[in-house]
Amino acid sequence: MRMKPRIPLMLSLAFLALAAGCADDKPKEKPFDCSNIPSAPVEINQIEVEGVDAHPSGYHDVAFDGEGWIVGHNTHSLIRANREMEVQVMSSAIGGAEGMEYLPDGRLIVATTDDKGIVAISPDGGLVNLAPDQRDAFSIVLGPDRMIYSANNDKVVRIDPDTGATENYLTSVSDARVLNFSPDFSLLYVGNRGEDVYVVDLDPDLNPVGTPRHFATLPGDVYQDGMAVDVCGNLYIPKWPETLYRITPDGTVSIYHHWADAAKYGHGLKWGSGLGGFRRDALYSPQPWNDGQYTVVEVVVGIPGHPPGGFPSPGCGDPYELTCGASGRRTRTPAGLLLLLALGALWLGRGLSSRFPG
Repeated sequence: MRMKPRIPLMLSLAFLALAAGCADDKPKEKPFDCSNIPSAPVEINQIEVEGVDAHPSGYHDVAFDGEGWIVGHNTHSLIRANREMEVQVMSSAIGGAEGMEYLPDGRLIVATTDDKGIVAISPDGGLVNLAPDQRDAFSIVLGPDRMIYSANNDKVVRIDPDTGATENYLTSVSDARVLNFSPDFSLLYVGNRGEDVYVVDLDPDLNPVGTPRHFATLPGDVYQDGMAVDVCGNLYIPKWPETLYRITPDGTVSIYHHWADAAKYGHGLKWGSGLGGFRRDALYSPQPWNDGQYTVVEVVVGIPGHPPGGFPSPGCGDPYELTCGASGRRTRTPAGLLLLLALGALWLGRGLSSRFPG
């Protein structure tokens, strides 16, 4: 006796599995021990080759594209370079750059220093004035909602990357200069022009909840020049003129690295993309005071950053695969959609069963 194929059931299960493939809210296990991480850089390497003039460059920040190249400004042009020391000019349309970050669609967002505000540069070099009123923008961070978050030495704004619509996002931290999210995006850290770092709770839509709390104090008067967060929740902040600080999730401050002098000081910082030889567990900082060379230094931390190289990233959406939908927050497939998919599979299966009766 030949068994009748149970096509409806099999198809229903297949559709449900496909739809639920990215719906698990449990993060992946981290392949490292957050209780036992190096207290100082594992390695520090200059990203240049002796005797070769061409090298990656940066002024106050760098960014990584999806092809394994690093992008920075050398006060003349916006350039991209790889680890083989190949260099290409992306754009000479802006006279200077502060923070920068890539969008998932391939556009590079740049805070300019020549009164253009925040601009978007397409892969072909075309420039659009996205937020021309943001002439004092310093830092650029892409949120998991794909919105642009920028601090301008006064307040934090949120910018729609498609329309340029700008809203005042956080005005209760005076002199806000640098910012970044916690690994689970439940907190926003903000550093000011001086010595103070604040933290504010975020709701599921990334809106601030309550009043920012004082989180840590960094010695010295000025300036905080960048902020990166690793997957364990530690913050890394370069502070003029010679120090890179690390702050643990409980607010404990330590000197992570002290540069020999201001010429070697790493100004901004960004996690490597894991592409083209740029390490996911290393920070890359421009050196704008290095005798006019605008070099880039690699600081190997030994644990991955979050997110490495910003967004986009290789893999299934965001850098740590929090979702297969490419937003930074893990999303669950709606129950109604799962039910519709199952019903559709049952309907299709019945049709197939009628064509292939047992």
